[in-house]
Amino acid sequence: YARNHEQVELPKRMVTIKKIELLDFDKHQNEFRFKVLVSKGTYIRSLIDDIGKFLNIPMTMKELVRIKCGKFHLEDSNLITDDYNFIKLQDCLDFKIIKVTDELMLKKIRNGNMITLGDDSSYVTFIDLNENILAIYERSNFSEFKAFKVF
Repeated sequence: YARNHEQVELPKRMVTIKKIELLDFDKHQNEFRFKVLVSKGTYIRSLIDDIGKFLNIPMTMKELVRIKCGKFHLEDSNLITDDYNFIKLQDCLDFKIIKVTDELMLKKIRNGNMITLGDDSSYVTFIDLNENILAIYERSNFSEFKAFKVF
């Protein structure tokens, strides 16, 4: 949009800047590096623009490095050229994991039947004894869960 000189109106939303830390400042290049911890939905380019408006100077972003997103950290990542291990789907999700050992329960889950659980989670992931993912269930009401995705 910027290359076409088009204005983009970003939607206003409440975000939280949990921490902001100045890492480096080069007064000769008029560049600084900072590290921020922000809530979900924060646009870093908008944050930089807001800081520039506050300081009454135009500011742009030269580089952005995301060092953490959810439960994933930069230091745990791999380059495409590296040897790497695949991450199991259940390790990517922040859902409670339940290992199914009962044959009747296993059949219900494989068929996508409603399940009654005494659990306060919004979503649960069911795995078999070999830790293969069977299904993801979502809360339907107080104690019942319905199939969200059966594998």
